Amino acid sequence: MALYAVRKYASLNVHYNELSTAVGGLMEHLQSGGELPLGWVAPEDFKELRSGDGWYAGFILSLWSFGSSADCSYLYGKNVVDFKHELHKAVVEGADNLAIISAMSNEIIARDYGKQINVNLFIDPKRYKTPYQRRILLGRQIPFIGALQHLSHIERLKQIQGMNGLQRLKVSSGISYDAVPITGIKPIIYCDPPYEGTTEYAEGGFNHEVFYEWVANNQYPVYFSSYKINDKRFKLVRAVKTRSLLNQNARTKQDFNYENLYWNGIE
Repeated sequence: MALYAVRKYASLNVHYNELSTAVGGLMEHLQSGGELPLGWVAPEDFKELRSGDGWYAGFILSLWSFGSSADCSYLYGKNVVDFKHELHKAVVEGADNLAIISAMSNEIIARDYGKQINVNLFIDPKRYKTPYQRRILLGRQIPFIGALQHLSHIERLKQIQGMNGLQRLKVSSGISYDAVPITGIKPIIYCDPPYEGTTEYAEGGFNHEVFYEWVANNQYPVYFSSYKINDKRFKLVRAVKTRSLLNQNARTKQDFNYENLYWNGIE
């Protein structure tokens, strides 16, 4: 939301606050034009790398994790992690391992999807020279499992780095929503707390009742996102049907929910 605001409205002063100092540090790293590493992160290294307060821990949490709770898991399941690693090497390093990836693809698709597909990968190294080009090409050739989500996320971060208005964004981190100073003329507040009935922040438990009281009693317009909530004081502004993959071991199942935008009614 903060990124959209600074890109869309050049006259607005936008303050982005992130409870996680690591994720906040990642945003400041993007503002400074810092490097975004393309190296593979192994599952055995994930837990240690995501710990800490530095921007790289925020990078790991944002790009290499499934979920953002205290027990967030590694992005790729055990049934595909070796395959994803081989695909990563072909895409990022240009490794000559397409025969290995083809064989692994056929095995996984048959085992996990019950389909017999003869994947036989091909790439022209003279034409497809960048990781982005190779990621798109190979992903299209491998049904169901060809995506490299961590690289897609890195490409998105690179787009943010080049975005107009990024330097105007004021960033803070490690501060609770109720401690952020609200300044300016006719301020508007948007919050993205843990959704009611879902897992909590890695930084600790979240008290929804206290948050709802803060929203209801705020003198400024406050908007927040959630699934269905029990508190009836807030107006439902919009409901968007979204797909949710809540279990990384069963991601072929499509679970849908409504992501709602609520408002405290203050104009």
